[in-house]
Amino acid sequence: MLQVMVRQRSLIEEDLEDAVESMRQRTLGPPDDNIFETVYEDTIVSRVIGAAAKFGKSRSDKRSFKKAVHQWYNVTKETLALVFGMENTAEPYSICHVIGVAVDASNKPAYLVPKSLSPNEVSHIFGIAEDAIISDPQNTLLLKYDIKTLFDQGVIAIVPMGTTRPTAWRCVVLDNSMNKNWVWDTSRMVVIRVKELDNRELLFLSDERPRPRYLYFRFIVSYLRAKRLNRIDPSIKAKRYWPLRGKYLNRSTLKTFGKCVTGYDLPDEFITDCTFEDSRSEARNREAGMILAADILDQFNHPIRERDRYSY
Repeated sequence: MLQVMVRQRSLIEEDLEDAVESMRQRTLGPPDDNIFETVYEDTIVSRVIGAAAKFGKSRSDKRSFKKAVHQWYNVTKETLALVFGMENTAEPYSICHVIGVAVDASNKPAYLVPKSLSPNEVSHIFGIAEDAIISDPQNTLLLKYDIKTLFDQGVIAIVPMGTTRPTAWRCVVLDNSMNKNWVWDTSRMVVIRVKELDNRELLFLSDERPRPRYLYFRFIVSYLRAKRLNRIDPSIKAKRYWPLRGKYLNRSTLKTFGKCVTGYDLPDEFITDCTFEDSRSEARNREAGMILAADILDQFNHPIRERDRYSY
């Protein structure tokens, strides 16, 4: 248990802060002195249990992880029946957080921090053990395949709508060259243009949310892609799109990462409020940034293959 707490310290602190704030906002009257004790116990227990559940590369492990993601986001028969009126279906279903509809269960969770990135460098930029990130259901969203493709390609990103808890999230389109493309809403048999996804609020079936630090990293990646392709909207400003603050990413590593991807310095507004300083080894910081940049550039140059659509 001690080892888990040491390796995941920043995640535990983040969970505690979010849980306490959410509970306070839902509670009327004066603060309860027992709030922190209750939240602390729940957080530590869930972290230890989660660390004990190692998800490997086997098909059964992937299915177990997908089940854990559904449990985290409260995707159950009961909630599907309540929200979508799906009371008598025998088929397994999932949801798409962006479109806000029930979808075929063959859709797999979308990782916010891609699994293909070098694990040591991922651990370095977040300051967290890499296995704690990859096995974290909060490192995912549930997206139908064509929405997941747009997300993986950096066409869209997910950003906070404000600072309230639990956080409301919205989809934003960062690559306007794709605005006339469309996605298919099979539940309502309608076509949705990509431009209609802009500012669309995500649907969640409970108070549980993805972890902000992972979404911020993905937002940065999508911004860098648009910048590299000269498709960036001048109105895209960090303070406009990201009102939250937190010690998400290693500052020096992020600076190197951004410059290696685009050839330009990442604007200070993307760095100031959402990074932590770790100057113990500047050489290691730069190295991690360069390796992550190489990984991301490789992703940019190799579009998602159709055969990757179903793997669970």
